[in-house]
Amino acid sequence: MNEADIILKLEAVSKSFNTSRGQLQILDQVSCVVKKGENVAIIGPSGSGKSTLLSLIGLLDTPTSGTIEVAGVEIGSLSEREQAAFRNKYIGFIFQSFELISPFTARENIAAPLEIGEREVSEGDLSNLLENLGLTERQNALPQTLSGGEKQRVAIGRALVNQPALILADEPTGSLDRVTGEKVLSVLLEAVEHAHATLIIITHDESIAERMDRVFELRDKTLHERK
Repeated sequence: MNEADIILKLEAVSKSFNTSRGQLQILDQVSCVVKKGENVAIIGPSGSGKSTLLSLIGLLDTPTSGTIEVAGVEIGSLSEREQAAFRNKYIGFIFQSFELISPFTARENIAAPLEIGEREVSEGDLSNLLENLGLTERQNALPQTLSGGEKQRVAIGRALVNQPALILADEPTGSLDRVTGEKVLSVLLEAVEHAHATLIIITHDESIAERMDRVFELRDKTLHERK
């Protein structure tokens, strides 16, 4: 595989925590390669380490051992400040609990990463993103007045506004009913394709996994790709 085609590479990544009962191993020797533009699902039972793995990929935590490369950069070599800037530029996050900023409108929530990264986007591009997400009529609404599906679409917009190379989604439809969840997933997949981004989605839902290009199962503390 051409290195230029790779967006994510994990090599022998392990993660453990020290507890009162001794060392707790969460991940052990996880290795995988994800190409640019792929949609990847990571499934596994609750407590198997899926969210921990996503946190490592997203630079929200550091592995105990092993290396992680995103867009050709070994992220362990970056300082804390460099990691924050890298995360803002290259990675978009979508959480199950939405994590919207209450005093901000839908439009302001979507634009928030631009403020943090001191980047500019044209009003036209922002309006196009709102339109693609079906939020034009709700762009000035506050989060508490939005439905669950609308909140998640705002979260998708916030993840995409910086045009990151990698989108990380942790159970993005987990708090939605099935019909709304399927609609939101379709919006997400369409938006990711339009942005030419790569999607890694944590899910326990087999129907979601079936719509991805590749599926990895996290069991026995490591990843196993389904063939």
